[in-house]
Amino acid sequence: MLTLQGSFSGAAGLVNPPAEGVTLNLTDTDGQITCFTLPPGPGWTTKGSQWTFTDDKTGSLGAPGAKESLSLSYNAGTGVYSWKAKVRKTTLSDPDAGNVSTAITIGDNGFLNTQAWKIKGRNLVTP
Repeated sequence: MLTLQGSFSGAAGLVNPPAEGVTLNLTDTDGQITCFTLPPGPGWTTKGSQWTFTDDKTGSLGAPGAKESLSLSYNAGTGVYSWKAKVRKTTLSDPDAGNVSTAITIGDNGFLNTQAWKIKGRNLVTP
């Protein structure tokens, strides 16, 4: 299982995941580790400024063969969007320790974070 979380600054109403969909992409110096898209429409629920995507039991709403979930919320007081994604049954293409870039794209808006990762046992983690 792959679990990612992060945050980015933005204005209220900047994104609308149920209408625009979300793409998460991880890359390292060798290239793409994994990429998956959560399409707009079915699978999304909205409660105020919080959006949740849950793949159906067959895993057919998101990436083929994987089962994804994503929660995204907006804090109007801080102007920060926070997100957490979980992906089961995904294939990672040879992830390496070192700089790993995580890009999240929602509609026409892209957010990128690059930081050093290290190998801890069988896991690739941020320090």
